Amino acid sequence: MKKYSVLFSILAFLGLQSSKAQEKFLAGWEGKLEQAGLTLVFHFEKDATGAFLAKMDSPDQGAYGIKMDQVTLTENTVFTELKQYGLSYKGTLINDSTIDGSLTQGATFPFKLTRVRSGSVTLKEKPQTPVAPFPYETEEVTFNSISPNVTLSGTITKPSGNTSTYPAIILISGSGPQNRDEQIGNHKPFAVIADYFTRNGYLVLRFDDRGVGKSTGVFSNATSADFAKDVEGAVQFLLNRNDVNTKQLGLIGHSEGGMIAPMVAAARKDIAFLILLAGPGIPVQELMAEQNTALFRNAGVDSVQANLYGNMYRQITHTILHTNEPAQLQPQLVALIQKHVSGMDKRFVSMLNLHTPDNVNAYAKNMAEEMNEPWMRYFLQYDPQPVLKKVRAHILALNGEKDIQVLATSNINGIETSLKKGVAHSYQTVILPGLNHLFQHCTSCNVQEYMQLEETFSDKALKEMHQWLKSVLKP
Repeated sequence: MKKYSVLFSILAFLGLQSSKAQEKFLAGWEGKLEQAGLTLVFHFEKDATGAFLAKMDSPDQGAYGIKMDQVTLTENTVFTELKQYGLSYKGTLINDSTIDGSLTQGATFPFKLTRVRSGSVTLKEKPQTPVAPFPYETEEVTFNSISPNVTLSGTITKPSGNTSTYPAIILISGSGPQNRDEQIGNHKPFAVIADYFTRNGYLVLRFDDRGVGKSTGVFSNATSADFAKDVEGAVQFLLNRNDVNTKQLGLIGHSEGGMIAPMVAAARKDIAFLILLAGPGIPVQELMAEQNTALFRNAGVDSVQANLYGNMYRQITHTILHTNEPAQLQPQLVALIQKHVSGMDKRFVSMLNLHTPDNVNAYAKNMAEEMNEPWMRYFLQYDPQPVLKKVRAHILALNGEKDIQVLATSNINGIETSLKKGVAHSYQTVILPGLNHLFQHCTSCNVQEYMQLEETFSDKALKEMHQWLKSVLKP
């Protein structure tokens, strides 16, 4: 899941009214988040209509031009946020070169910005990104979700030639607003996957999430159940085409997409196969606790302290999801956090920025707000195991051994436990050595490294999928 990584998606902006006093903010502003070792750069700009917009760069991650979905400027203050990632910044202009403020993502951290020269950055294509001319046909398409008032826009690639029908694949993206390439910085994994399978004889559909790119609808208030309806619309669209072998139609889902694929397949009899790329196999509350623990361990935090945080996260999640009286939630969370913090190393508490009562209160408030967002609340309450048991398709589940967002061993064990009790035609699970959550060969294997790597998607993973598909899609 990309939910807790600091970045990696493109959102639509919401500009607000302009004034000359606010124009002093129009520049690039750079700050260093010491706790994560990350430099972030905010660019406050005006578009052709005079509306303000904000973009963010994370140079350490190779991510540039990420559009914030809200920016509010007054004469001396700024507020901007990236809602889907729970990331926001608010600050006060101290002088022409300094904004003093705080960055919030779960916890709140002091974050001072310094004016820098604003300039655009051209992203160099990664080596695996497909480049035209292609030895196959491409087609821009639109189709309707089974949700009302949502039209999805995408690309179909299919082999050139006279074959009447082809086995077909629908690609389903992970969490966060994703375009049809599931683009992360200058990586385009879905373009790579579509290119590979089309060259090997498959028709492939990939599409922009609702509210992203050329697709209509609103992304911000949708849940995984809504995204499943969009995929069902894609299935119906392909079933009505005369170039699709309707007996060989399947879904490939990455991360949250690997949770949505079984949701769709469990309710239908016309899905021939599923490939789950780091799709959840255990209850998501536990998956997220494991993820948070692993992220801290990967960052060099002692395992004992990381486990203490994971336990605190579990209890915070449980409390937020099961407290029926909103007025009681904040004091319950504060007491819970204070109890856990008292048993943690002081240096770790300082790193978490939970060393003062005010910070604990702010952290509790932020966590409650984030976990009560419609998408997050649905996601955290989801248990994939009952759904996996109902899927009748052939299933391949892949996990990267080095994945710190969906931990391979516990996740694959969860999938196997479910499928052993289920009705799948056949299933196979594989842990691929040396690969991260994006199925790249990694070194540090942390989130920050995703953008720095040249590999977009492992050839080994592509071949694993292809060989498996050849074995289950018999003529």
